[in-house]
Formats: sequence, C-alpha cells, structure tokens
Amino acid sequence: MDENDPRRWPMLATLLSATFMPGFDANAVNVALPSLHRELGAGSAALELVIGGYLFTYASFLITSGRLGDIFGHRRLFMTGMAGFAVTSLLCGLAQSPTQLVVARLLQGATAAAMVPLSIGRQKGWPVWAWACLIAAVPTLALALGWERRQAAPLVNLALFQRRSLGIGLLMYVAFMSFFVSMTFALSLLLQSGLGLSPLAGGLTFVPFALLAMVAAPLSEKITARLGQRALTVGALLSSLGMFGLGLEMVVLHGDITAAWMQLPLCVIGLGNGLMLPLFVGVTMSDVKPAEAGSASGLLTTTQQFSGALGLAVMGASSSRCWATTPAPTATPPPPRS
Repeated sequence: MDENDPRRWPMLATLLSATFMPGFDANAVNVALPSLHRELGAGSAALELVIGGYLFTYASFLITSGRLGDIFGHRRLFMTGMAGFAVTSLLCGLAQSPTQLVVARLLQGATAAAMVPLSIGRQKGWPVWAWACLIAAVPTLALALGWERRQAAPLVNLALFQRRSLGIGLLMYVAFMSFFVSMTFALSLLLQSGLGLSPLAGGLTFVPFALLAMVAAPLSEKITARLGQRALTVGALLSSLGMFGLGLEMVVLHGDITAAWMQLPLCVIGLGNGLMLPLFVGVTMSDVKPAEAGSASGLLTTTQQFSGALGLAVMGASSSRCWATTPAPTATPPPPRS
C-alpha cells in the first residue's frame, strides 16, 4: 500500500485491534477464574483448560493459518477469523457449564489464530485419551518432521533451526512464557479466592505491573546500547528478585498478605519483564535472513503460545493437591421466574 493512501490509518487501526484482541482475551479471563469456579462449578482442570486450551489451539493453528492466507488470500482469512472470533466469544458468554465453556474457548483460540497469523479429567484420574495423546506426541512429531524434509515448499523451514541464536531465543521464550502465564493464573486465583477481592479489584492489582512493563520496554533499546546482551541478564535478575520478594512475603505474612504488599514485588517483576521481552525478539531474530523472517516470526509466536499452555499445565499438575482439598461448588441456580 502506498504511504499516501488515505486507507492506511484505518487499516492500521484494524490490524492493531486484531493483534490486541487475542492476547488481551488470553489474559483477561484470568480475572474471571474465581467467578467461573463459583458460579459454573468449574474445577481446577476446567479452569486450566479455559486458559491453556485457548493458548494451545491458538498456537496450533498459527503457522497453518499463515499458510492458508497465502493460498486463499490474507484478507479473506482475516475476515473469516474476525467473524469466527466474534461468534466464539458470544458462545463463551452464553456457556452454561464448564464443558461448554472449554469447548467454546478451544474454538476461540483457533479463530484467533486465523485473525492474527492436559487435564479436564484430573480430578477423577487422567483419562485414556490423555495418555494416548502424550504417548503419540513424539512419533507424530517425528513423522511430521520427516514429511516436512521431503517437501519442496515446507510449512516450516527446518533450516531455521541451524541458526544458533534462533534456538537460544526460542528456549528463552519457553522459560519466560511458562513462568508468566502460570504466575498470572495463580495470582488471579489468590487475589480473589484467597484474599476475597472482587474481579475489578483483582484486575486493578495488576495495573502497576503492566504499566511498568510498558515503560520499561521502550527503554530496553537504550539500555542494550550501553550494556549489550547483559541487559537481558539485568531484566532476568529483576524478575527473579521480584518473584523472590513475592514468595518471601507469602512465607512470612501467610494469611495476612494483602494486595498492597504485593505491589512492590509485582512492579519489580513488571520492570524486568518489560526489559526482557524486546530483547528476546532481538536475540531470536538476529541471525535470520530477511527471506526467512516470516517463518521465524511464526515459530516465535507459536512457541510463545505453546509455552504458556505448558507452564499452566505443569503448575496445575503440581498444585492439584491444593485443589483436591477445595471441592468445586455447585453452581447457583437462577431465581424462579415470576
């Protein structure tokens, strides 16, 4: 599009909105988790799938959606994704049971991927299909890689994995996103179910954390210019220090901890995260050729979403004993009509 085309600004606003919505939706639902537990009777596994299932299907279809856009047209796929996201968002709002909500969220993640290029039975034991999926994952991956190697135009350019910086960057993304998604999930439950805050108050608790991350991100370039790659170490140390402080407060204060006590460590974590995220992208893409940028960015985004689902699953499995002592309440029936 020409830089003087008057349609460029409305188009930019539309694209930014479409990029913002899936990410916002993935995190905003954290605030509603205790309400879903209370009103729909959703257990720990269902709550994990509400977040992790969305991230999983979102990540699963990202690269495929980009390829479908190349084949059928990006505008057509974008409009289809927008419409699908709106419909599945409505289905989420109309869900009357945990199962309905989980299914709607899985579909919503898939439509989000078109718009932007385990554990449901853990309370009753892992079902056969879950174990079967885990066992089949490794041979399925091997078959997929073998198939890709034989294609003239593979969906994923395997030569990218020969770039050392890309491999290091993806591993850092796995660690960071696993930590970030599981942390926000656990803190959202603590603030509302543990401390009794309202959804609004629980959401507002994260505002200073988010604002400091937004402030730190633009500064990362200047800090990197002075410190080089050590700036990434500074960000990691800040996030680690904030997590240590948060954990120390919980150990010392126990039931007396409040949202106000959490603000200082959360702000330090937000500052560290804001410094690290732009550097992750720089490290990952530093050795990627311009012709490979599209495939590399797709791998980066896919890794980001899968890692969030992975961290949530690991955190959920490790905390299952805590949930086992807190049975899901029976959903409150609606009042009788007059």
